[in-house]
Amino acid sequence: HPVERFISAYRYSVDMTARGHAHPGHPIRMLIADKGLDKSVQSFVEAIVDVDPKQLFANLHFRPQMRWIQPGRPQFVGRHETLSADLQRLGRFLRVDIPESPTVVNKSRSAASVELDPDATAFLHKLYVNDFRLLGYHREWNQPS
Repeated sequence: HPVERFISAYRYSVDMTARGHAHPGHPIRMLIADKGLDKSVQSFVEAIVDVDPKQLFANLHFRPQMRWIQPGRPQFVGRHETLSADLQRLGRFLRVDIPESPTVVNKSRSAASVELDPDATAFLHKLYVNDFRLLGYHREWNQPS
């Protein structure tokens, strides 16, 4: 889900910033370091509302998924949420055996504990509108109630 990917990208950037990997080649990490935006996803979203999306998307972790899709070329889009089923479908298509349950190498913390107000959620929907529209994601995500 685009919002969950954004949260994961933010957390990764905060972690890399804390490890000293914030420099001019990583403007988003610089923004996190310079403005102390390592406290919450909500404060980060509020800080980037006026940032040029190109600056955000320069970091491949924040880049919309549709940027990776090449029109007219064969491709497979699997979702983390349905990874096992998607891989089985791909295996059938390619006529190869794929393990039922792939090994998870890099597991992020759940985004379910993150709270975003309606304005932040609307901003992220606008930022990733093509991912929502063309990849069939719903606006809702696993936000705590």
